[in-house]
Amino acid sequence: MSTKRNRIVMVGTALCLLLTAGGAAGQQAFNVTPTADNAYAFYIGDGTSATSFEGWQPITGSIWAVESYDRVAPDTSWVYIAAWSDHGSFQGLLVDFMNQTNGGRVLGGDTIWWEVTATGDMHEEDDPPSLDWMTEKILEANAGMNPSGGWVTPAVSPLTNAEGGIHNVSVVDIEDDSRWMWYDCGRQTDPGEPNPPFQGGFNHDEYLIFRIPVTAPEPASLSLLALGGVVLLVRRRMA
Repeated sequence: MSTKRNRIVMVGTALCLLLTAGGAAGQQAFNVTPTADNAYAFYIGDGTSATSFEGWQPITGSIWAVESYDRVAPDTSWVYIAAWSDHGSFQGLLVDFMNQTNGGRVLGGDTIWWEVTATGDMHEEDDPPSLDWMTEKILEANAGMNPSGGWVTPAVSPLTNAEGGIHNVSVVDIEDDSRWMWYDCGRQTDPGEPNPPFQGGFNHDEYLIFRIPVTAPEPASLSLLALGGVVLLVRRRMA
């Protein structure tokens, strides 16, 4: 076999390995650090269901006492966070997601990755929603049959966590550039309720469910860069 053919075979093998690595099923290690005004419940599931309950912050919990969760799940998994308020004065979810497998990070307020859906079903607010309830609401969202019309882009607070967020107070255990998120139902129009949907104490069709795939942020650009580098190297050697 000629030297040139050897190089072509090697390049083909390298391309196949890169493509296989990008598409192979596996596991993702990740960290989720959330807090909510007033409450959240954290789940792991797939695209159609919640399969495990991982932890929560009740209505009576402190939004400043932040929990951090290290987890491992299959590549096809999703993080789901149910969130709800006491309809008192503030409402929002502040969260950081760190993919420990690919080294990527998604902060709260990232509208590329975070999605939210409004269930319009507020019941037993002192307890975390059950897996069956979460699955029912995920399926309704997938079908677009709920108050938000499916999964939508969350509303994002104008100020970062470092700038005080929605409370004029920073949450010390969450990244400075993270932003509070919520769903805006569009009905909070009272002039005495400023900065909707984050202030004024209003029910924005809660419970809400936020979600993100565990593979986020997918390093697709890195794979393309690697492929481009291989092709460029071959062209130079074969010239």
